[in-house]
Amino acid sequence: MSGFDFAFTLFRLVLGLAMAEVLAGFVRVLKARSLPAAKGKSPKASSSEAVGQTKNASSSKAVGRKDSSSSAAVGRMIRIGWMTPVMGGIVVVDLVTAWNLAWLTLQEVSISIPVLVAGMVETGLYFIAASLVWPDEAKDWADLDNWFDRHKAQIGMCLALANVGFWLLYNASGIYSGFPPALAPYILGTAALPFTRTRRQSALALAVLVACLTWVVGISTLRLMGWTPWATGMVPLAG
Repeated sequence: MSGFDFAFTLFRLVLGLAMAEVLAGFVRVLKARSLPAAKGKSPKASSSEAVGQTKNASSSKAVGRKDSSSSAAVGRMIRIGWMTPVMGGIVVVDLVTAWNLAWLTLQEVSISIPVLVAGMVETGLYFIAASLVWPDEAKDWADLDNWFDRHKAQIGMCLALANVGFWLLYNASGIYSGFPPALAPYILGTAALPFTRTRRQSALALAVLVACLTWVVGISTLRLMGWTPWATGMVPLAG
């Protein structure tokens, strides 16, 4: 096994786990939305039993059936919103670009402990960001936009630091020198998430990130098709 194969196996394992974490989180949310309410007495059910003590048994049973069906309906009400799914999509595409950069960089860098540690720090940041995109217990969150509000700062800072780190490693490898046009606004957008105070501000930051990644994917696709020779160096590509 070559040094490249040894190092890339380690990094792609962590990046692959990060990708799986985002996708698995989305599946958990979909499953939680399809589950009935947990078995047990709801507050409404307890109230109906109290009423039943003062009213006749048939009236109590009728109220109990109504409350049970209402509780089951509430159990399926999880609002996904759009901010958390968009954040998940951003993390996935960012992971793909990181995978591409890792492939390019490790082919040119001599494998050593500092390189491995630096690579693990960068990929570890991606894994942390990916783990925070979706809640572990989606059924405990009626609105996932609230989850986004609570964890956008950690996700944003992890993505910002990871992108700065990969850019430094990529330039240090000697195969690329410069600053891709979409990288600066992307880093600014991710670094801004911890400081947004309203959802409108967060939405603006997410829009910047989506625009940057759309540029990267679009230019990369056109370059692969040979339609944009002028774009050489704007978006690093493997191969």
